[in-house]
Amino acid sequence: MSTRGIIAIENPDKTCRAIYVHFDMYLDGGGLCLINHYTTRERVEQLVALGGLSALGDKLSEKDPEPDAQDVCIAYHRDYGEDYEAPDEWKSAEELLANAHERYWAEYVYVFRDGEWIFDTPYHPKGWRPVKQALRMESRKKLTLLPDDEMTFSVEPGRFGDLILTAECHKDDSGRKISVGIRLDQIPETCSTRNELVKFIDNYVCGRKTNGLFVPRDEYKFHLGFAPETGQILLFPEMMIRDGFVQTDRFVLSDIMKEDRTIEELEWYIDAKKNAEFSKKIERT
Repeated sequence: MSTRGIIAIENPDKTCRAIYVHFDMYLDGGGLCLINHYTTRERVEQLVALGGLSALGDKLSEKDPEPDAQDVCIAYHRDYGEDYEAPDEWKSAEELLANAHERYWAEYVYVFRDGEWIFDTPYHPKGWRPVKQALRMESRKKLTLLPDDEMTFSVEPGRFGDLILTAECHKDDSGRKISVGIRLDQIPETCSTRNELVKFIDNYVCGRKTNGLFVPRDEYKFHLGFAPETGQILLFPEMMIRDGFVQTDRFVLSDIMKEDRTIEELEWYIDAKKNAEFSKKIERT
């Protein structure tokens, strides 16, 4: 059976262009392929330009140099000789979602928005969600704690001088052991026993009660972009954990760069900003 889906790219004015894909567009099929192999606007534009697809592949064509890629996209026009159908244009992603079931019989709609893949399900809409986050949540639901005598713990310095606790306390449903790195200074002082430490790690891995933590500095990622309304340069840091996942935040670069900041000062700045946002949400409820 086919799992039909829609791939769309959102324009700065919130309109979007969309193509139909016939096979394997479930979350850990098409969704996983998109977040791994179509991560830039230029590459997504090339994908959408192919028109309707029988199947999404890691590569746009046989000559595509995309690393760690295997399958090639199968396009109805290029590969089957059918008439070319340009991407459908929609006034908004919401309009596309509202029509996706009736027009395409689609089970998943994926939209590339602000450098990130989000999705929703036309049959049972739940709101736009990041594909990465949903995939992590699905994988973490299947994790279980190892027996005590199989758990391992070690502490080593990271590249930037922060001490990292590497803990192997979980396994997935295939039996594969899962290792996680946590900055030592992020572990609460209340974790004074082994059982308390294991409970904290379990919450950390499974996405419970871990807001306000930073990942190890070796894993920090930074991206630059532009605000479509003002043209301001934006910084998108991936540093903090919220709701169990590494989140992509958004800051105006000139606000951060008003003074030279060390990595510690940048952490303090982001932490203060996010805490202020959280306080405002509490005040409004």
